[in-house]
Amino acid sequence: MAAGGNKGGDIQVKLRGDVVTFPVAAAERIYRGTMVAVQSGYAEPCGDVGGHRFVGIAEEESNNASGAIGATNVRVRRHGIFRLKPKTAAHARDVGRIAYLATEHTASVDEKVAARFEVVNDVPIGRVLKVDTTNSWWFVDIDDQLTEDRDPAYGGWRDDFTTYTATDWTLTTTEAGTGSATEVVTDAADGVLLVTNAAGDNDEDEFQRVGEQHKLAADKPLTMKFYGQISDITQSDFWFGLHVTDTTILGGTSNDHVLVLKNDGDANLDTSVDKDGSATAADSTVDMVAATNTLLGIEWDGLDTVRLNINGTIVSVTTNIPNDEYMRVSFGLANGEAVVKTMSIDYVEVWQARGA
Repeated sequence: MAAGGNKGGDIQVKLRGDVVTFPVAAAERIYRGTMVAVQSGYAEPCGDVGGHRFVGIAEEESNNASGAIGATNVRVRRHGIFRLKPKTAAHARDVGRIAYLATEHTASVDEKVAARFEVVNDVPIGRVLKVDTTNSWWFVDIDDQLTEDRDPAYGGWRDDFTTYTATDWTLTTTEAGTGSATEVVTDAADGVLLVTNAAGDNDEDEFQRVGEQHKLAADKPLTMKFYGQISDITQSDFWFGLHVTDTTILGGTSNDHVLVLKNDGDANLDTSVDKDGSATAADSTVDMVAATNTLLGIEWDGLDTVRLNINGTIVSVTTNIPNDEYMRVSFGLANGEAVVKTMSIDYVEVWQARGA
């Protein structure tokens, strides 16, 4: 039986049009000129929210604040160059980088290469085409089909520990008591590396990625992250960051590092940036929480500042930056008493401008 006539013209217009209409989610109000996301098929104001899919810029206001699902519609422009506010300051070096959703009014530059630590869910909206540093604006080339999640001018890696390849790491293990440390991938979504120290005081596991690959050189920005947890926040030592090759990081005998660390006896996370034996140390004022994932990040802006991120608290350092040594991604756990301690790592990643 015939389907009732050709509808190709209507379908073609809807699929190829720069302006598309979406039904609005219940109890939502979308303002003209703001960014729009779709979740579960309905439009709502954009945000740094898991499940949001950016679809464009609202051409009109749609007030469904008191309405049910789909009671109103909103017209959305999918492509074009729009002036948007960065979540923080605009920098000339942002040109060409991917912009990500922050709020319905603001965006954040590609956090995998700029490490502003402003967004969590990495929902791309387009690329920064031009920057007005005087008035702090970005002109963003909006693209609702953008899926690339990092700038090709940057190289790096992310280990989600869906598997554990021991040869990727130089592992130094100290076993002061009986028993042996173990490193295994556990049953968890997307993989988690479980490091278990045996029940010996001062037992420790130190990890360094094979090869000194990262130097804080001029015009070579770097960002790195650690997401994980430890079982005991007082009777243990913990550290993450960049360090020159060393098998005694805990002993503090080596120079040249950028670290977030926690000392035995307290839960507080400190920062240490060292060049040739001269260190700038700070108290982040943030405590780790036992058996709770902590997000740690380190950024080198390629100019003059290292920023260390501890669950959203930023410590900025401009002195004693180790810019003359290649370093290795490093992390570790040490016991502060003769009791089994564990560290669970969800992921570790690092990205840097190529040729650093």
